[in-house]
Amino acid sequence: VAGLGASLGVFLTEFQGLYVPDAEDRSDPTGSGLQPLVNTCTSGSDLPLNGVLGIDDRRNNSLGGSAAVNLTPAPIGYCRPTDVSGGMVLMGQLQYNNVLGTPISVKPTLIVSHGLQGMSPSPIGQWRQGVGSAALSFNFEYLSKWQASLAYRAYHGPDIRTKNKDRDHVSVSVSYAF
Repeated sequence: VAGLGASLGVFLTEFQGLYVPDAEDRSDPTGSGLQPLVNTCTSGSDLPLNGVLGIDDRRNNSLGGSAAVNLTPAPIGYCRPTDVSGGMVLMGQLQYNNVLGTPISVKPTLIVSHGLQGMSPSPIGQWRQGVGSAALSFNFEYLSKWQASLAYRAYHGPDIRTKNKDRDHVSVSVSYAF
């Protein structure tokens, strides 16, 4: 922290795991006789007769591209939750007091969230393997009365697993306490 010239540094890590017994047994919509769990793909289906409705078949085209381009077969249950899923969240923050000899404090913060394994069933889990986000923010404080924040969040992951990939956003706020 001192090498970066900061007054304070915080680094937090969180690893989460989720075990849902028999989730994969419910992932085979053709064999178990149970109602399959919620689809984890953003489009298409792995249910039988999806071609009749003109829905992309996730069993025959795992990445969602044209069948002529991508002939990789996906296993039954490709779009369904797994028994085991998990991910991580990393957060790092530095605090700089009296920036340039002024009564201004600056706190740059980086937060990274990433799915490491499997696909969690909804609504009890959020993890999708390879899907996540990264956020960078700068919080400013002046005389403990004025506060301002500038933040940017970017989402990443394969198109087939995340609806947020093209929804990056920026936020700005200013507040005064009296």
